[in-house]
Amino acid sequence: MNNNLNKLPDENLTLYHIMLVMMLGMFIVQPFLREGSFVTRVFYTAILFGAATGAIRNQQRWLGYVILTLIIFDIFWTKGSLIFALIAYLLAIGVYLRQIFSYREITSEIISLALCVYLMFGIAWMLAYLSLLQIQPDTFRSVGDAPVDPFYYSFVTLTTLGYGDITPTTKIAKSLACLEALTGQIYLVAIVARLVGLIRAPTESKVQLK
Repeated sequence: MNNNLNKLPDENLTLYHIMLVMMLGMFIVQPFLREGSFVTRVFYTAILFGAATGAIRNQQRWLGYVILTLIIFDIFWTKGSLIFALIAYLLAIGVYLRQIFSYREITSEIISLALCVYLMFGIAWMLAYLSLLQIQPDTFRSVGDAPVDPFYYSFVTLTTLGYGDITPTTKIAKSLACLEALTGQIYLVAIVARLVGLIRAPTESKVQLK
């Protein structure tokens, strides 16, 4: 068996913990930031840069370079930045999922990475909703005509809380909301099964050795 699959590169160990702290911290500072602010863009770009770095270090250089290219387009091409950022996030999620499901030992790093991916799903869906709002501003309706918050709506949908204060009004928006809810549930089931499998594997190996 390839030993590279059994252990994450040392450079990534601290990276995943830092990313998780940053992403959780974003929930605290998000209410105080203006949508599209410089701090927000730096935060989302930093997450993508971490994914690109991880891909390059894990011998997926071409994928890492593609993500870096999309980051550049996201920064300098204003009109299509949301689409570039969305594609970059989907690629980054793919990079991290490959690492999670190729890892053979459960550690705090792999748990942090799994949590990061779950939060990244929420960000990716937020970007999808923002793209829809750019094309059709009345895609969503909020109670009392309050401004629609895609960040809030995305994570409420991902976790299937569904408060009902923001509702999709178009078929595309409704389909995306359903897909996001399914994504959140399927990911949790798959990742829990994977982590439980990693916990059981060493125990079963010890029993067989006896």
